[in-house]
This record gives sequence, structure tokens and C-alpha cells, in this order.
Amino acid sequence: MSYRIRTIRQICSLGLVLILIGSLLPTMLLAEDVQLEFTQVSSLRSITDITNAGDNSNRLFMVAQGGQISILKNGETLANPFLDITDRVLSGGERGLLSLAFSPDYKSSGNFYVWYTQPGGVTVLSRFKVSDDPDAANPSSEEIILIVPQPEPNHNGGRLQFGPDGMLYLGLGDGGGNNDPQGTGQKGSTLLGKLIRIDVDPVHGSYAIPSDNPFLGNASIRDEIWALGLRNPWRISFDPEAGDLFIADVGQEALEEVNFQSASSTGGENYGWSIMEGTECNAANCN
Repeated sequence: MSYRIRTIRQICSLGLVLILIGSLLPTMLLAEDVQLEFTQVSSLRSITDITNAGDNSNRLFMVAQGGQISILKNGETLANPFLDITDRVLSGGERGLLSLAFSPDYKSSGNFYVWYTQPGGVTVLSRFKVSDDPDAANPSSEEIILIVPQPEPNHNGGRLQFGPDGMLYLGLGDGGGNNDPQGTGQKGSTLLGKLIRIDVDPVHGSYAIPSDNPFLGNASIRDEIWALGLRNPWRISFDPEAGDLFIADVGQEALEEVNFQSASSTGGENYGWSIMEGTECNAANCN
């Protein structure tokens, strides 16, 4: 039996939120014909991210590109959004409210983080707090942690993920345009085209640089950078058991990438863009 794997560039192209329902099968059965069933759980459209709060509340938080976060609770989408920041989000194309991550201590702190595009085109990492109502955040609690200018309207990245080490990881696109015109993928002086790793504990104000980030002391590479050479790392995900990191990087014309980074990695990887597109040379005299 053969299978075809199709790349989905944007969750919002699905039009509907789907949850994969299946059974955990023994390893010996994985090669057999596994029957999968999809169940529609919501009619919301343009969903860019889905996550949970890690608080055992059995809620799913659905991030809409336009600027709202809705809750799926007990099989129903709540009428009122958890967060509505449509008044400060520039949405359309590859811009909008793109990701959500809850602090590892969310049950006690009520802090969560979002990544979105502001009017004018800059991308923003912000911290918010939940209100006294666990199903409603306080939109006035926003603290802007990081602002990244974007030279073009595409390649805004990016997914927020807290790693097993408690640090916040964020994938940023190369700033857009064809063939990395700014050369950001290999340029250490910009966060564009990078995977960054920062400590967003509120005690630091905005954020701090972890003491074991790989480029500390290198004046030509920003301290926030964990890995470089990325085009548009639209999604990243940690294996919840092993701690390994997977980086889904959108290709240009020839190849898409899923980059594997072992849990034992100390950072500093270069994934090649724009010298390489996947395994193919994308520059003259490519080594």
C-alpha cells in the first residue's frame, strides 16, 4: 500500500476546523491499513492555530486569522471569544493573528502569548492575562514583548511553542519577497529567517536571553537566535514525550522542509536558506 503526503501551507485553507479522531495502535500495527475518521467540530473559518491551555480543562483554543480566539468546550464553540483583538490586527494574505501559546505556569499565572501582524505590517509578540472568568481574557492586559519589522507582506511566520526547557521558541520568516531579497536567512544581524529562543518570564520585563543560547558572545549574530537559514517556518512542534523539535519550513518552488532537531541539540543549526532550498542548491557555487 502506498500513501501520498500532501503539504498544507495554511490551516485557513481548510475552511473548517477538523480534529483527527483515532486510536493509539501498537507499533506492530502501524504498517497495516489504519482507518481514520474526521469529525467536524466547528464551522469557524480561517483558523491559523489550535492549542490547549495545559490546565486539564478539556478546552481547545482556536485562533482565527482576523484577530479572535474562540473556545471549543464540551463539544460546543462558546458564543463569546476568549480574546478579541481585531481592532489591532492587520489580517489578509499571510498576515493576521497567527499563533497562541500558554505559559507553562498558566494555571497559576494566567499568562499567555500571541504572535500577530499589526497595522503597518510589523509583527508583534505580546503577553496577555486571563480575567476572573476562565473563559475570557483581558484584552487590555497586553504587554508587547517583541516587535519585528517586516519588509514584505508575506512570510510572517510563525508558531509560538514553549519547549520542555520552559523557554519560548518562535519561528520567523525571512521577511518575504522572492528568493530572500534581503538575504536575511544567513544574516545574523536580523531575527528574520530564524528560530529564536527567549525567556519570557515576567520578572524580566519584556524578555531575557537564556544563558545557554548558542551565539552568545558572537557580535555578528543576535543573542536571541537559536537556529538560522529558514524561509518561512510556519509551524514548529515539540514531541511531548521525547522533547525533539520539528520545524515545518515552507519552500519556494521546488521543495518543502520538515527539519528534525533532537532534544539533545544545543542550538546553532543552519538549515540552509537561501543558499539551499531543501536538498537543492539555490545559489551559485553552492556547497
